Amino acid sequence: MMADLSGITLAMVMSLAPPVQYDYEPVVPYHISYTSQQRVEELCPSPGAFNLSLGCTLPDLGLIYVVKSLNPRVRDFIVRHEKAHINGWKH
Repeated sequence: MMADLSGITLAMVMSLAPPVQYDYEPVVPYHISYTSQQRVEELCPSPGAFNLSLGCTLPDLGLIYVVKSLNPRVRDFIVRHEKAHINGWKH
């Protein structure tokens, strides 16, 4: 059973903001896939914030996966976070 993500707010994920030196639009090609939480968790073996994965990046392939059922503002923020990984950020 997947977690109910409807209660995740932008304020809750703000702590996931990337460092400024990685927070820019990638200059390399990338692709974003919006998919189910189950698929993201299959692609992201270690849980992130809230003990679940909201998104993940395969930076060498330029692939970003984000849970599609998130609130749009939260989803956009997770995309921003994942783009920073494309830019080389590791945490």
